[in-house]
Parts: sequence; C-alpha cells; structure tokens
Amino acid sequence: MTSPSAHNVQSTVSATIPSYAIGSEVNRVLVVATTSEGARPTGITYGEQALTQAAYHDESVQQSAVWYLLNPPTGTTTITITGGSNYTAFAVYLSGANQDAPDATNGATDTVDPVTLPITTATADCLGLAVFGNGNTGTWTGSGGTTIEATLDGSSMCGGLGTKSLAAIGAHTLDADVSSSNRRSSGVVVAFAPAPSGTKLSKIIQAHKQTGGISL
Repeated sequence: MTSPSAHNVQSTVSATIPSYAIGSEVNRVLVVATTSEGARPTGITYGEQALTQAAYHDESVQQSAVWYLLNPPTGTTTITITGGSNYTAFAVYLSGANQDAPDATNGATDTVDPVTLPITTATADCLGLAVFGNGNTGTWTGSGGTTIEATLDGSSMCGGLGTKSLAAIGAHTLDADVSSSNRRSSGVVVAFAPAPSGTKLSKIIQAHKQTGGISL
C-alpha cells in the first residue's frame, strides 16, 4: 500500500476559505488544522457538513487542533470556521485514505529548534499531518523528512502545516524549524491510514450493482 496523498492546500487567518474545491479521487478525507494564541475555534463546517475534531493540544497560550470529514463530496463550497481569534488555519484533502477515525494522534510542546511532534502508528504507510504554532510571527521550514505544505503569520503568531509519509508501524516524529526568536512552540500531529486494499474495487462493484450495471 501507499500513503494517502494530499491535495489543494489552502490557508487563512479569517473565518472562511471560500470556493474550496475537492476532486473525484477515491477515499477522500478533508482535514482542517488550526493553531491560535487567542480563543480557539469551536467548530468547522464544509458547506453544511460539520467536521469532527481529531486532536487538540493546549499549551496554555497556544492551542492547536486538527479536524476532519470523511468522504467529503466532490465539488466546490466554503469552509467556515466558528469562533476563535488570532489563529491560522490550513485546509487540505486527502485521497487514498481509510474511511475511519485517524490511526493515531498526539499533541506536544517543544522549546528547541527543530520542533519535534512525536506520534506512534498502528498501521503501515500512514500519512502524518502536523500543525505547528509559535508565539511570534515567522516562517516554518521542514526538517527530518517533514514537508511544510504552507506557512502563515497571524496577527502576533505563526502557523505551519507539515506532512510526512510514515512507512513503518511504530514511533515517528514530524519536525520543523521556525524563524521566530521565540523558542516555545507547540502543535498537534495526526496519522491517517491508507485505504485497505480492494476498497476502490468494492466501491466500483457496489455502484454498478445499485445501477443494475453488473450481476454478481
């Protein structure tokens, strides 16, 4: 199996990401990650559908969270963030992902650079996804095999979204450097497992059975 793939990364410091487009790839998961120094967001929707919070970490000043929606519909609509202040938010959708809760989650605080967010997976070939937050403005860059998909300043802080393929079952880290002089950072990391082998075929067969196009 291969790790889930990431598509259409977008970021914002406002309450919406308008016209967010999701393609027709199989086994999709929409993910929205936030990090804040003010009040944290209390809810996220994609159109009329509510996302589920997978993980949350409160470092007393910085709050980070990852939200997800299984099998979001293909098309274009608005992502709306409810509540929160002085935050950065990142949206990405995955394909080839297991249609269940994340394989593993964790939150951590770090006072050295690079910032290290540990996670232990129970499934091979997961995609690790992390949101990093720091109390000053700055830029995030990947370290130790982590790719920073986006980095963004809030009004007095900065956030970054990172991904990393986690091939083996067991302990991993997602790591990133920040240009800020503030050495206290925190974040959340979530691992999304790949869709089981045969999932795509079973969906195709089921679709044909429903339309009368195949006889089994």
